[in-house]
Amino acid sequence: MNPNALPIGLAGGIAAALLFSAVLGGGALGLPLFALCPLPLAIAGLGWGTTAAVVAALVGAAGSAAVAGYAIDPASAPYAGLLFALLAGPTAWFAHLAGLARPVDPARPDAGLEWYPLGRVFLALTVGTILALIVAGAVVGIDVDAVAEAMADRILEMAANTGETGMPSKADMVDVARFYVRLMPATVTMVWLSLIAFDLWLAGRIVRISGRLRRPWTPVSEAVDLPKAPIAVFVVALFAVPVEGPVGLVAGAVAGGLAMAYALIGFAVVHVKLRAHPARQIILATLYGGTFLFSLPLIPIAIVGMADTVFGFRAKRLAAGAPPAGRT
Repeated sequence: MNPNALPIGLAGGIAAALLFSAVLGGGALGLPLFALCPLPLAIAGLGWGTTAAVVAALVGAAGSAAVAGYAIDPASAPYAGLLFALLAGPTAWFAHLAGLARPVDPARPDAGLEWYPLGRVFLALTVGTILALIVAGAVVGIDVDAVAEAMADRILEMAANTGETGMPSKADMVDVARFYVRLMPATVTMVWLSLIAFDLWLAGRIVRISGRLRRPWTPVSEAVDLPKAPIAVFVVALFAVPVEGPVGLVAGAVAGGLAMAYALIGFAVVHVKLRAHPARQIILATLYGGTFLFSLPLIPIAIVGMADTVFGFRAKRLAAGAPPAGRT
């Protein structure tokens, strides 16, 4: 075990708990800081090993519980700790997988190491994040009708306070709000999966710059992939989304998570295809900016990712001699 694993894990857990609890303040920086809470766990795991990551996850859960118990009320502490464990905790496992290696030839120690494939890490990240958010949703509890009615009441109250007229009836607003509440499992899973993937990538870059990354750097655009089977799972989940009750909500989380996973593969395809293109930076900036602002590009990008999974566009492009990946 790395002798610095425990202090690094302790420091990482405290940092992660503070980032996780930033959302309690309600300020403008609350959500961006909350989105970075898995980052210290990933840095600890990639730079100092699995023990550091596990310690960071445990300390982060305990710290989040302590902050919530102090800032809100003691009864909320166990829920905050559990939510940290479900949302950020799996990052320790993902970092562990990324650091797994075995000798290429046990009889020849100088033959090098064979590293756990990043594609399998990405598969674990996708499945683990979806399952964690399904459990988190069960812990929090989502009463679609109650949440929709509360949203409609809040909107009508705000309209009354501002003197706005011509508002739809409460029944119509409840119907609209109910539609958006039913989309929440899909949208939350999509957002959180992309954030976990980003935090792991950023942690890898940070640890690499520090000189502590043992694993050779592989461009993410070449490494992320999924098996073909999840495409069938995605189609089944998509058809199950309209089902009322927990089945529809779980299906939404599965469909949203897989859609985002394939969208990330689609972005990887675009990165590989645009190598050496003179307008590469402009095209990528426009694509990412449009996706962030409007989300609509995610649909064709996810389709591209699924097509790449089936037909291997990137593999063919790389085999044909694509230019070097640069810093991706």
